[in-house]
Amino acid sequence: MRLECYKIYDVAPEIVPGRSQREWMDAFPDRHPYRCLPLTMANSTGWEILCPMDIKIVWNGGPAKEDIAFFTTGDPAAIASFADSHFMRGIVTFHTGHLFRTPPGWGLWAMGAPNWPRDGISPLTGLVETDWLPFPFTMNWAMTRPGEVIFRKGEPFCFITLMEHK
Repeated sequence: MRLECYKIYDVAPEIVPGRSQREWMDAFPDRHPYRCLPLTMANSTGWEILCPMDIKIVWNGGPAKEDIAFFTTGDPAAIASFADSHFMRGIVTFHTGHLFRTPPGWGLWAMGAPNWPRDGISPLTGLVETDWLPFPFTMNWAMTRPGEVIFRKGEPFCFITLMEHK
């Protein structure tokens, strides 16, 4: 199996192998959840695409694109190349900044990092047909209620793993 990845922009989110550790798992006495091998293996069977900046997402609950606002502690001009709302209605779109290629019949399963729950937002899962797709894909999240959510620099906003499709 071969996965090729091409950085499309000079500044693109970093990609790292999936990490097995989770803060909530570490918080248990004796780190008990790590004894569940399927849980721990799911955490690390793929690659994480990491936030290149701290980003705060604020949604007022409305249906329009203007009802979602994005803020960062870094350069505000950088937000537009990383996050916006293509679908409106509380859907947040993150740009991966990479073009992926896989052999025929194989694609990428794109999702939130396994076993990394977030309050107020839920990852939307997609099967990306990287065996033919000629451009980068985006990762989408749905706000689950009005309010704010923060993704910290270095946290995964997307998790990818190989998936056979026909």
